[in-house]
Amino acid sequence: MRRLGLLLLLLSLSSASGGVLAPEAQVLPTPPPRDGVPPPIDPVDEELDPPRPDPVPRLSSSPRLYGGPALGPGLFGAYAAPQLNVFTQEAALYIDYDPKFTGQGGQLRLGLGVGGSIRLLQVLEIVGDFDADRIDLDAGVRVGPAFDIPFFSPTGEQRTRAFSVLFDPFVRGQVRLGSNRVVFAEVGASEPAIRGGLSLGIGG
Repeated sequence: MRRLGLLLLLLSLSSASGGVLAPEAQVLPTPPPRDGVPPPIDPVDEELDPPRPDPVPRLSSSPRLYGGPALGPGLFGAYAAPQLNVFTQEAALYIDYDPKFTGQGGQLRLGLGVGGSIRLLQVLEIVGDFDADRIDLDAGVRVGPAFDIPFFSPTGEQRTRAFSVLFDPFVRGQVRLGSNRVVFAEVGASEPAIRGGLSLGIGG
């Protein structure tokens, strides 16, 4: 009987020690979802989307300055402010030099024109499916005074033509390059007739 009692005591001690797990070996069960809602995701494990860059402003969204050389030779500069999405108000400065060997006697022509234009691609974007964010095409007219300044002894014809009226129908195209730089080209009826250069957005 003693041996049987000792055997039962050893069996009870071994079963009691085997049923208790070390704290580090215990695994807590994941609570089941409630009402079909999955358990929350650990924010550390969740992949966040990289921040998106700011959108590039539209060419027609703000006033712009235009400037550069002109075929004449000469220089050209202009300012255009958007109006009612499809129009612009314009002001431009024309500087054209006629060398003496061209038969003009060597004179400098200065002109100042004001006017406006219609943005053709903006019209297409409104009436149809066209994206005019990075390209623009304007057609308009500027008028104003022009002055001829001779560099040498003025002739009688040059004196009578010292002042004239500038009338300049024009077409201007501009495009935003991959470097975010905007270039433009313009063709008009007043000298210098072919103009080009850089365009810079200002203000809002």
